Amino acid sequence: KTLDACGAESQYMQDLHHKINDLHAEFLGSYSTSPVLVSFKKTLATRVLSQFTRHVSLIRPLEEAGKLKLAADITQLEYALSPLFQPVEGLGASYRQLRALKPLLFLDTAQISSSPEVDILPPSIILHHLFSRCPSELLFPHMRMGWTAQQYSNWLEVHSEEEAWA
Repeated sequence: KTLDACGAESQYMQDLHHKINDLHAEFLGSYSTSPVLVSFKKTLATRVLSQFTRHVSLIRPLEEAGKLKLAADITQLEYALSPLFQPVEGLGASYRQLRALKPLLFLDTAQISSSPEVDILPPSIILHHLFSRCPSELLFPHMRMGWTAQQYSNWLEVHSEEEAWA
């Protein structure tokens, strides 16, 4: 179980883990050697990682207890995805980005630009994370446009990094 800094279990991770286990047990487990299904499971796991990483970068405010909870959730997410794809390290860039996000949470803002994690994470994730450290008067891009975080995430999903910067 994932515990946050206050000792409470992360409901999000508990729900996600339960849903992945059910999906695997009821639908995917008996066909685990099918090449099409292996590809589907890898795609699904990669998408979960990339969406989680993006949404974590949009959290504000991010206090110390929240950072600890997110660090625990990152560890639990790796475990939760194991029924879909093993080893989770084989999920490539999405996995490396998730792993890079964890230490970034605990760095001082001045340390971020010289951190090796900036070479792993997409610029948009780093920028969003920096926004999360700013005063609330400095709005995230989606807030300036009147969008929800989900609408913004959907937009980022279909646009390149270059388009996001334009």
